[in-house]
Amino acid sequence: MIYKDWEFFCKKLNEFDINTYKVKDAFEDNIKEPFAIIRHDLEGKISRALDIARIESNNNITSTYYVHGELLTPANVELLREIEDLGHEVGYHYDVLDKHNGDREKAIEEFKYYIDKFVDLGFDLKSICPHGNPLKKRNGWRGNKDLFVPGESKRLFGLYDATVDIPSQVGKERYTFISDAAYSWNRGNFSDIKDIVDFIKDNNSIYIYTHTHRWQKSRLKFYVSKYLFRSARFTATTVYNNSVGKDLVNKFYYLAKRL
Repeated sequence: MIYKDWEFFCKKLNEFDINTYKVKDAFEDNIKEPFAIIRHDLEGKISRALDIARIESNNNITSTYYVHGELLTPANVELLREIEDLGHEVGYHYDVLDKHNGDREKAIEEFKYYIDKFVDLGFDLKSICPHGNPLKKRNGWRGNKDLFVPGESKRLFGLYDATVDIPSQVGKERYTFISDAAYSWNRGNFSDIKDIVDFIKDNNSIYIYTHTHRWQKSRLKFYVSKYLFRSARFTATTVYNNSVGKDLVNKFYYLAKRL
């Protein structure tokens, strides 16, 4: 995925009169079809997220940007404030239940620490989103999304959950979920951004999310990054599927988000 692809996509959203929403809007507004709920998961290279935010803003589109708590460095905070100043939503991309190996008490303690940090830094925190770790070894929980049941994060902390709550709030039968996880749109169901554009052209509603740290300005750089990612994933998966290697990969599962 390259910047020009996203600019093309944004222009087509306007051309086809698709109603676009930030995640918090999906809960607070009576969203109208056809619609596109747009979110981005930020796991590094926040400057690229700002580039994407500017592309969206130039096309009168706003979306939601979820960032890991440990990325709230002074330099990144300034970039995130620019993103919010453009009218976008900045939220918390939590990775606490996996980090604490399913210990919910410790996970909630860290969760509270970071939501307080977002608020103390002046962000208008309205929603959250769990991070997925494909190579995490688990026993008794499925992933970070198990931290809350539907409606629980809103009841306890006043925050909507983009993964846990959207399906029941909006109605999962109303939209098609589209992701660029693993450098592939829905793992191959859409070959490129033009396929998605053709899909929404027929008034189909979508809930789409991307990983902005993997986007590039040039297609060549993108393909190089994609090759390196898939090579690393193949190696890690091969080791993980070995009974001895599983514990080793599990120890460093978090490195996947850096690729």
